[in-house]
Amino acid sequence: MVTENIYYTYVKRKLKSFRNAKTLVNLYPKNKQENVKEFVDINNVNFKNSKEILKLLYQFSIK
Repeated sequence: MVTENIYYTYVKRKLKSFRNAKTLVNLYPKNKQENVKEFVDINNVNFKNSKEILKLLYQFSIK
């Protein structure tokens, strides 16, 4: 059995889901996407660790 984490965040008052770095990056405006990718790479963000996801979301708050 394979389990997959699905996370949710609000983007412009709408609830959006993401599962990995690629789907999360796509939620951000084009001008922030490269910064988010870089943060994920440098900090080796583990998308199975909710604390790391929260740190990432706080770093790049989506308005």
